[in-house]
Amino acid sequence: MMGKQQRGVGDAVQWPRFWWWAAALMSLWLPVWWRLKEVWLIDPEMRHGWFVPPLVAYYAWERRRFAPASQASFTPWWIGLGLVSFLLAMTGLLVWEANPMWPRLMWLTTGVLGVATVALIGAVDGTKRLRYWMGAVCLLVLALPWPTMLQQPLTLGLATMNAHVAAEVVSAWGYPAAVHGRII
Repeated sequence: MMGKQQRGVGDAVQWPRFWWWAAALMSLWLPVWWRLKEVWLIDPEMRHGWFVPPLVAYYAWERRRFAPASQASFTPWWIGLGLVSFLLAMTGLLVWEANPMWPRLMWLTTGVLGVATVALIGAVDGTKRLRYWMGAVCLLVLALPWPTMLQQPLTLGLATMNAHVAAEVVSAWGYPAAVHGRII
């Protein structure tokens, strides 16, 4: 039948399991989002950060329908990786409290917390589902401010390209435009 979506193994919502996952992930990520709220409030370029957690939750909710079957693998490797990365993330959060606007620390702490999340998913759901959920974990990076050494060249280069493209489009419509740097 055309128009019908194909549904996968994870179609039926198992509510106790869902609430367990929601509580586990919120307890991991809520301290990071709490500290990122300062950045989201102060930096005008980071105001989109408020929308990243709900969009990631929606993305994960939509993908759950097509996820492969869960294959729990409580191996010592996953559990050890999860515990070590969780302890490192908590240490990073303590340092973050004293340095609230340090982008490298934000990236390091969030990256280690991402590893803890990956270990949790790998231990509880297995590697097949882990590969399936990696996109949602990686999308959380969008809420972070980039280190200056990456942000400056990227944003300046994109702004220059944007100005050139806009000037060409406007000129093609019959309105002459000249670009000087990033200014039309």
